[in-house]
Amino acid sequence: MAQKKVTMTIDEKLNDRWNKVSKKIKMTKSGMVEDFLNEVVPILENEAPRDVMKHALKHIGKGVSDMGSLFDEDK
Repeated sequence: MAQKKVTMTIDEKLNDRWNKVSKKIKMTKSGMVEDFLNEVVPILENEAPRDVMKHALKHIGKGVSDMGSLFDEDK
C-alpha cells in the first residue's frame, strides 16, 4: 500500500519523550503513530462518541487484569 506523508506539530517536551521511547522500543516514530492509528481508527469508526470512553476503560481493565495474572504466576 502506498504511504502518505503527514505533518504534525507537537510540544517540544513531548517530542523529546517520544524520541526516547522510540529508541527504547526500537521502533520508528512513524511506525508508532501508524500502529496507534490502526488500533484507534476502527474503534472510532464503529463507536458512537459517547461509547469511546467505555471501550477505552474496558480495554484498560483487560490490560490490568492480564498484568495481574503475570504477578500471580510469579508466586
